[in-house]
Amino acid sequence: MNTSDNDNFKPEGIIGVFALFAICAAVIFLIPVSGDAESFVLSILQVAPFVTLGMLAYLSERFPGLKIPTYMCLFSLIGISALLAVGIGAVSILPPEIISATDDAFIEASIEAGAFNAEILQLTLLFCLTVIAGLFSLVGLSTKFREFLARYIPIDPKSFPHKIALVAILAITLTMVVPLLVTGAPPYLSEAFLNAPDQMMSDAITLDIFTLLSMVLASFLLAGLFTTRNLKDVAERLGLVKPSGREILIAAGFGILLVALFTGIDHLISFIWDYMGWATTDSEAVNKLFAAYLTPVGIVVAAVCAGFGEEIAIRGLLQPKFGIIIPSLLFAALHAFQYSWDGVLSVFIAGIIFAIIRSRYNTSVSAITHTVYDFILFFVIMTGISI
Repeated sequence: MNTSDNDNFKPEGIIGVFALFAICAAVIFLIPVSGDAESFVLSILQVAPFVTLGMLAYLSERFPGLKIPTYMCLFSLIGISALLAVGIGAVSILPPEIISATDDAFIEASIEAGAFNAEILQLTLLFCLTVIAGLFSLVGLSTKFREFLARYIPIDPKSFPHKIALVAILAITLTMVVPLLVTGAPPYLSEAFLNAPDQMMSDAITLDIFTLLSMVLASFLLAGLFTTRNLKDVAERLGLVKPSGREILIAAGFGILLVALFTGIDHLISFIWDYMGWATTDSEAVNKLFAAYLTPVGIVVAAVCAGFGEEIAIRGLLQPKFGIIIPSLLFAALHAFQYSWDGVLSVFIAGIIFAIIRSRYNTSVSAITHTVYDFILFFVIMTGISI
């Protein structure tokens, strides 16, 4: 541990972070909150497992005794990812009458009568494949596997934080695509999610704003703030710089260009999918899913939150250590709840392009590009323009 690391180690900051997580957990379980307060607490709790895992991994290099709690946290995170995939997948698989049923006798009689045999088979497959995905992610614990990856990406195969991060990335990437793999349709476009209460959808906008702030904070902490780097070094590590006027214009131009480019790419993908007889993403269902965002304020919030949140976390935080492909696969997998395979492929290609922009310029430019791109897409949906 060098002197610089000692200077950047801030125990009071670390204690403050964990205290914030503890307070938010206590609030959500002990104190009834709603509105903005609830959105803030939920946004903090969304990033808490990742930040806790990352900070423990960093601290384990200074305090080796923390490696066991770090592994425990890692396995818990894999379990959480698996439960999320199974839970969301199950909601999309089960018929609405089962989800809304309150009569246990009706449910038991329906199952005994074989009314839901197909659904039960899908649920079994969903569970088994999710478990397999979680177990397969543990390949990241293999030194030989990390040494193999180190031939192609900047990962340090001997770094304990890199090992833990790799397993977490693999677990999330693999488990998130299982529901789509099992059902052939994205869970969020199922009847259960599309018919969610309007209030729940409108609250999503407020939650997105707090989530953006939480993701930025989490990215700074996962890049070593309070543990190995100071604020300036973290910003540099994430590729966050004040963009020049020229860079802003370049980013805006890239965003507009990408809309035109992906109009062609998406048509090509759709042509291939139609030719092969594969199911394509239901665009009307997607529009309904994003209905709460289809206002002038909503599209600005959605574009900024996705553009900056995803770029800072994926391209800013992960790309410098895990290369272009692995973060882009994670980026695509995180959209597998809302798009079919054609859409997931399109998102993966977009991720590659954003990654190239980030490597050529910086995260600020890729974030502005992503924001402009998403803004135009949401504006097109809102106005009903056909492209």
